Amino acid sequence: DLASVRAAAEAVRSQFDAIDVLASNAGIMAEKDKATKDGFDVQMQTNHLSHFLLTKELYPLVEAAAEKNGEARLVQHSSLARQGPRLREKYFQKNGGKLGG
Repeated sequence: DLASVRAAAEAVRSQFDAIDVLASNAGIMAEKDKATKDGFDVQMQTNHLSHFLLTKELYPLVEAAAEKNGEARLVQHSSLARQGPRLREKYFQKNGGKLGG
């Protein structure tokens, strides 16, 4: 759930003052059409929303590394699904379990 993403970010912030590289790579697919505790589609939240939230929460540490070292990196991995049809707005809403998957 998104609370666990925020907790993970807080744990990182409590241990580090800068991050040279933040890579988002976790993902799932072919899950049943179900909602997360937060109300989003489980695949959308796991593969996208959680990555975006973690990046947002840790971005100040990436900026700190860039200032300190002259560079830092954000790496957002994706899959071949990116070549498919564009995601519709409904996938970003709290309507997990009702997407027809």
